[in-house]
Amino acid sequence: MGEPASHRHARRKRLDRAAVSPPPEDELRSELRLTGLDFLESAGIRGGGTRPPTRGPPQFLFCGPSHAIIVTNRRRTGRRKRPGRAADVRACHPGTGSRVVPIFGALDMRMPRTVTLALALLLPAGAAGGSEGRLPDAAQAGDHAAVERLLRAGADVDERAADETTALHWAAYRGDADLAALLLAAGADPNAANRNGATPLGMACVSAGSGRGGHPDLVARLLRAGADPTLAPVGEPPLLTCARTGDAGAVRALLAHGAEVDAADTWRGQTALMWAAAENHTVTLGELLEAGAAVDAASTGGFTALLFAVRQDARESVRLLLSAGADPGVGAPKGPTALRVAIANRHYAVAGLLLAAGADPTVRDRRGNTALHELVTSRSPARHLGNQFVAFNREDPTQLSSLELMDRLLAAGADPDARTEPVPIRHERWTDEGIFSAGRPFMDNRVNLGGATPYLLAAQAADVAAMRRLAERGADPRLATYANNTAAMLAAGVGHVEGSRRFRPESEALAAVRLALDAGVDVNAGNANGQTALHGAVYRAADTIIRHLVDAGARMDFADELDRTALDLAEQGFNQVASLIRRDRSAALLRSLGAESSRSDAPASADR
Repeated sequence: MGEPASHRHARRKRLDRAAVSPPPEDELRSELRLTGLDFLESAGIRGGGTRPPTRGPPQFLFCGPSHAIIVTNRRRTGRRKRPGRAADVRACHPGTGSRVVPIFGALDMRMPRTVTLALALLLPAGAAGGSEGRLPDAAQAGDHAAVERLLRAGADVDERAADETTALHWAAYRGDADLAALLLAAGADPNAANRNGATPLGMACVSAGSGRGGHPDLVARLLRAGADPTLAPVGEPPLLTCARTGDAGAVRALLAHGAEVDAADTWRGQTALMWAAAENHTVTLGELLEAGAAVDAASTGGFTALLFAVRQDARESVRLLLSAGADPGVGAPKGPTALRVAIANRHYAVAGLLLAAGADPTVRDRRGNTALHELVTSRSPARHLGNQFVAFNREDPTQLSSLELMDRLLAAGADPDARTEPVPIRHERWTDEGIFSAGRPFMDNRVNLGGATPYLLAAQAADVAAMRRLAERGADPRLATYANNTAAMLAAGVGHVEGSRRFRPESEALAAVRLALDAGVDVNAGNANGQTALHGAVYRAADTIIRHLVDAGARMDFADELDRTALDLAEQGFNQVASLIRRDRSAALLRSLGAESSRSDAPASADR
């Protein structure tokens, strides 16, 4: 909530006076409350005000037993100023040699002068030399000598920092086995958890896989010192952490000390086997499988270790899991099978492994899609920068060829003429004829693909290579969807939405149209809404396709159920994504080819 104007004005007056003479203690406390810093008083900041004997801009120093506040007025220079100097703070305790640790500073009050408020922590003189002030600080710095001196001086080996982190946490995080041994010998608690629930054991697992050079025996050393291998303060057992980082030795040690091999996290019910599989840590995966991990255990979302490995393209893990008996036909509840997950992510090599292991390519989802439908869809252009589809089937050279995978799917029994489930056909009429920008007919914004075969999807994507391969392997190019959308219509542009996806260049679409017509598709076929391939070419603004269709015998007088011929559609325009789109060049071409408008009130063509 914003600060009241009266408070802002009061603060400005007080801070202006502070630049000339120090305000009394009660006024400073009032200032702290106005700026929302009441918590400073609760932190133990007490005492009277003093003016530090330093040169430079006027400052006010509020001293406490272990803290200090500096209120400084500095002219705005464009350069960031330090909120205070060590000499200023040490003026609170002359001769102590205190080390200054800034806590926060630089509060810009949007005034002609920048008011800086700084809180500094005064440490004892013995802390001025470096990291020896506190045991966790010394361990964080990796200062073995300082740790030894502090322990000899009677420091608490389990002393905690502000976030409850101990020195042993830092030793484990750094992978410093010698420092950990020193602390454990002094009685450090190996099961201490910091504010975030992290334990030294978990940090040792993170260190082993982080590239910081963690000691391979550190986890075992902590376990021998009494670390609990099942302790999971925040729901992540140490076994999962070590499996994720790939420390096979640590996993082996944890299992030997009683860790449950199928222990799951409390968030999604995932196990160490799933984490190791997703990261493709095959050695760790082998350790877990040898210890009896349930290979087909599922998370709360229904994902098994195999599904995680498939999604991540972890090929070696997939091989290992399949050899251990993982079900190649597994799928998430109400979701795709592992085979379709692999294909959808263009992990064709993994899909080949699943097929070889017995995955069924004929399984359908609730919409009737099979692995072959998924493969054709995955070959479509991919979305890149600017939300544009500009990469046309650039396949990963390390993967199995998508056409080779198509051959394997068909050889394994995939039906080239498998149809998707029916979709209700929607018919429309204008309710306010003549206000074309106010209507968004279904037929202008999408296409009914109920009953689509893989060949029809390939035609819609102008995937000529897939169309040819499917036809060679027995697909019937003359089949249409249940709404009678033919391959020629889909390739020409029926269902094309401006700026949409999975549409290749016009030259490839023209090749797809020619291939469909050469296979016997009727050039004048109309769908359930009365549209023909010529209407589709207008949607796409594909003049080369318009000319080819007319040359092939397409009739230009066929109208859809909104009484629009292809010429009407081009001249009157159509509404897509709240934009009225007209195809003036296509209209001019159609008129030059002999088309006539079916409407007497058709608007004159204009360049748009």
